[in-house]
Amino acid sequence: MARQNVTVALSGDGGDEPFAGYTFRYTPHQFESSLKTKIPAILRSTFFSMMGSIYPASSKLPQFLRLKTILENISVSDALSYYNDLIWLRDDNRKKLYSNDFVSQLMGFEPSEMVIPLYNNATGPDALSKAQQTDMQFYMTDDVLVKADRMSMAHSLEVRNPLLDYRILEFASKLPRELKLKNGKGKRLFRHLSAHRLPASIQNLPKQGFSIPAADWLRGELKSLTKDTIDSSTIIKEHLDKNFLEKLWNQHQKSSIDHSVFLWGLMMLGLWEKNFYNDPLVPL
Repeated sequence: MARQNVTVALSGDGGDEPFAGYTFRYTPHQFESSLKTKIPAILRSTFFSMMGSIYPASSKLPQFLRLKTILENISVSDALSYYNDLIWLRDDNRKKLYSNDFVSQLMGFEPSEMVIPLYNNATGPDALSKAQQTDMQFYMTDDVLVKADRMSMAHSLEVRNPLLDYRILEFASKLPRELKLKNGKGKRLFRHLSAHRLPASIQNLPKQGFSIPAADWLRGELKSLTKDTIDSSTIIKEHLDKNFLEKLWNQHQKSSIDHSVFLWGLMMLGLWEKNFYNDPLVPL
């Protein structure tokens, strides 16, 4: 629709990572990091680790009782807790899900190897700064900007990102934490500046993402398509354990645990296989 009227558009991508807009991740991450300094390491590695392992992971719990990830994160390093907040397939599930042949093919590779070194090498005085820097090197570049670039180029629309000007990024990196995130509210400097141009009804709105109701779709109108696609995929059959995959599917259908991101990814893999996959032994 934008391309019908313009050939160049401006994007707000790059506002969340440097200025701490992802409060749903940054606030608990900073809180967990601060809490760790007040709890003896032996207690974190024993009691909190045990509580995290036995605490239920259920989408049916009220939001304030969904403490499993927080309990687990307190028992590990800041880098690992950052990783745990990003993944959509938990490590314990991944180990049960991958077939023995697939594990052998990976030769010991762990997804955390792509993330944790970035966090450990990030500079900054606190966990918030390290998480922001890691997001800019990993999540923003490999996810957010990739989607915007592919979709805009598919419609010959040029999208520019003024907030990613290096001078703005350098300025943001020098801001104290209080000007970025405080009392659960992110992008505080942006909000202050916008007060001169936008009414309070807009300025004080909570952050709104661009998510789709995938969890409901996979239990409703896309349920049959997703199940048939996954069950008929040769790639999925060869790499994943059928029984454990069925368990994850049933957990999602019963709304006990939300596996929508993982199942959506499997559906996309299956559809790609059906439409584009070529046997490597057959010449193109």
